[in-house]
Amino acid sequence: MATIGSESEVSGTTAFSLLCPLLAYTRAMNDDPLLKFISPLAGVVLAVVLSILVSATVAGHFGEDYTTRAWIYTGAVLWVVVGAVIMFMLTHKGETAVLSPRRVLLWTVSIWLWPVFALRYWPRRSGDGR
Repeated sequence: MATIGSESEVSGTTAFSLLCPLLAYTRAMNDDPLLKFISPLAGVVLAVVLSILVSATVAGHFGEDYTTRAWIYTGAVLWVVVGAVIMFMLTHKGETAVLSPRRVLLWTVSIWLWPVFALRYWPRRSGDGR
């Protein structure tokens, strides 16, 4: 006679039936179109965190008083957040590389230089007739 949690209860078909919902869930995730955005989204998030740390370090070296440093930091964080959104919108469809430290550094540099990429993309977009 099997008791609750005994070895005979968990083995066999019962164990398989416990895994069925998990297998069904992972199969549904494989068909999820949002899975392709995980790598670029993770890259952007890590790049923003790194950029905010750099912003805080740089802002701490400028200005004589706290208010000046705070405004410099606020401007840098706004620049980074706007850059992250714009760079993600420009590249999320074409980003297929696996996330690596090199990719995170590339995202970080791209976030800081976002106007260059936005200006390069703008003429192509306006020529599409959309």
